[in-house]
Amino acid sequence: MVEKRGSLARQEAVLKRVIRRRMLRFVLSGFIILVVGVCITALGLSHIAHTYSSEVLIVGLGICLLIIGLIRLLLGVINPLLPSDLHALPSEKASEPVDSLFAHEGDRAE
Repeated sequence: MVEKRGSLARQEAVLKRVIRRRMLRFVLSGFIILVVGVCITALGLSHIAHTYSSEVLIVGLGICLLIIGLIRLLLGVINPLLPSDLHALPSEKASEPVDSLFAHEGDRAE
């Protein structure tokens, strides 16, 4: 019983670390791509002269960057499972135990 609580606490710590890394990685890059997309779209819209000009391609590129930046931003903000939901997941039969999945490379027992 004590080992089960210890493994849940360890899984919770790993999950919190993953959430923090994910947020830092995706939110920052998503925001940067979003700002670049807005700048490129504004540049293309300010220089547009004709319907079929090359500036339309610049606007299209800016809109694509806006969509990519928004998706990356949302990926960073939306959290994975809550730590309280970890013990409620159905147990799957796997070839290696759950504790070894969260162990470091040097800590794995073989």
